[in-house]
Amino acid sequence: MSTAPIAITAEEVAKGLSMFEIDEGLEALVEAAEQEAEANNGEMSESIKTALATYAEAFGYKVDRIANYLKAQKRSRNCPT
Repeated sequence: MSTAPIAITAEEVAKGLSMFEIDEGLEALVEAAEQEAEANNGEMSESIKTALATYAEAFGYKVDRIANYLKAQKRSRNCPT
């Protein structure tokens, strides 16, 4: 019986991890990608490429959510009550 890899979306990663955890994951993935590329004439596996793209996108989601939160806070302070 073979099992297919579980696909996780960038949004799921962003919701499940802090920005710092995503950053640590990206750092580990970059290191793994470098090692894999060195061992394979500059080639990386699709799984590493996919994971890098997912974590990079998740980081973007997290940054956007933080920026939106800060904008909302700024608007709420500028609104007369």
